[in-house]
Amino acid sequence: MKLCSLVMVLALATSAHGTPTENLALRVLPAPAKVVIDGKANDWDLSGGIFTCDDVETQRGLFDVWLHAMYDADHLYLLAHFEDPTPLNNLGQTVADYGFAGDCLQVRILAAVGTPQERGQHFTCWKGRDGADVIKIEQGKNFKEGVVEDAKKTGGAQQAFTVDADGQGYIQEIALPWALVTRDGAALQAGDSLVMTFEPNFTLGAKGRFSAKDLFKPGLTPDRVFTFMSSASWDTATLEAKGRVKPQPVRLGLKP
Repeated sequence: MKLCSLVMVLALATSAHGTPTENLALRVLPAPAKVVIDGKANDWDLSGGIFTCDDVETQRGLFDVWLHAMYDADHLYLLAHFEDPTPLNNLGQTVADYGFAGDCLQVRILAAVGTPQERGQHFTCWKGRDGADVIKIEQGKNFKEGVVEDAKKTGGAQQAFTVDADGQGYIQEIALPWALVTRDGAALQAGDSLVMTFEPNFTLGAKGRFSAKDLFKPGLTPDRVFTFMSSASWDTATLEAKGRVKPQPVRLGLKP
């Protein structure tokens, strides 16, 4: 399908108010072995993933993401497998532009919620047309604690990408040292939890952008526009003691 046709599909889907996914809770699984950040999923336990799509009627198979998380004593790991007919074509330059304007994964994390050690972080993870990739952190739940321009260079974060063999998607793999997640740098353990939400972004055409939002708290109407400001609606990600869990059903939200 040509890109112009895909844009028309999205425009029609938006006007028809398609059904988005609305996953409740994420299971962060123990890493089964040493994780190599190479943009591949062969060393991952993928059983706890959640499927994210903004309009399952028309965009599933075109613009959707499987999101996964694991942990060990050193890192929180994230893996996103995008279905995207134009993979990794963010038009921005990493030294000057906004990553979320195209292909990009944004992750928002709260640690130690409700305690003196509470810490909020907004991660923008992407690869630009200059061939470079960055993990930018806007610190503080309300963006008031400064910015880390590239946590790969200054914080020990890691990131890698691979395009699918059929050219219709890509994997984005990320490792975040616990020092970038918790205020005291302490590693979380089985039974602990974080609060998280995800915003996968897609490039559309020459200047277009499309964004999905997922992982929301039950009983609340999520703000799918200003998700970055509505941390009360982000949901829990629990570190599990064991992996190889039973996959959870995909949950759909209400049409807007």
